Amino acid sequence: MDFSPIHRHLQVRAALPMARKRAQRFECDDPLAVFPKTVMGIDFANPLGLAAGFDKLGTMTALARNLGLGFMEVGSLMQEKPLSFSKSGPLGMNIAADVDCMSLDESLVHYTKLAASYAAQADFLVINLSSPRSRPFLQKGGRGWTIDLFQQLHALVSCPICLKVRCEQIPDWIGDLSLNGVVVAHIAQEDVQDIKHIYADLCPFKIVSVGGVMTQRDVEMRLSSGADLVEIFSLLVLKGPKAVRELVQGLWP
Repeated sequence: MDFSPIHRHLQVRAALPMARKRAQRFECDDPLAVFPKTVMGIDFANPLGLAAGFDKLGTMTALARNLGLGFMEVGSLMQEKPLSFSKSGPLGMNIAADVDCMSLDESLVHYTKLAASYAAQADFLVINLSSPRSRPFLQKGGRGWTIDLFQQLHALVSCPICLKVRCEQIPDWIGDLSLNGVVVAHIAQEDVQDIKHIYADLCPFKIVSVGGVMTQRDVEMRLSSGADLVEIFSLLVLKGPKAVRELVQGLWP
């Protein structure tokens, strides 16, 4: 059986529409599991959350509470649209740009407009330079463009700001950025020592680990390796809401 990252990606992509329908029907009145943690000045009931990509428009924000998760990310948001939802816990707003539609200068304006538009609804912002459409900005713009971007963002908004980047594309100069945290996207299950090394290099930024998290062992390994928060995605898509709820209950009985 093919367990490659590409095969897993195709599986998740095919299953996502049905997974969203199942999630919208899932209801649970039990309270959040309690394993409180404060990260970036935000109080989380527990450090396990739902990654961006599942709820792109903020229509399922109650899902985090129902699953027992401590938080969730909405997005990626690529246009200025008013969102109407009721928050049930800490919420990250993930914003992105499309390299095929704009220049580097235009992307700076785009990211700052989105940040200003959504910051009031967010507990923290995630600047997505990880997706196929947005990660070329990091390579093309380099250090100067990226520093300029985060300086402009911090001048506009007061909430914490994170950079989302793939683990193999973390720049050597990331320490020069005005960040509160880094969302590290793993495309495969790296060796434990590799993950510890990656996270150690990101100190003193807060770390949100996402990608390849399917089991209790995966969550515990990420936290013990230095992650402050851990996000799931594929588990919800491939195995459903009950599997996520069971994972949370197993971690914090």
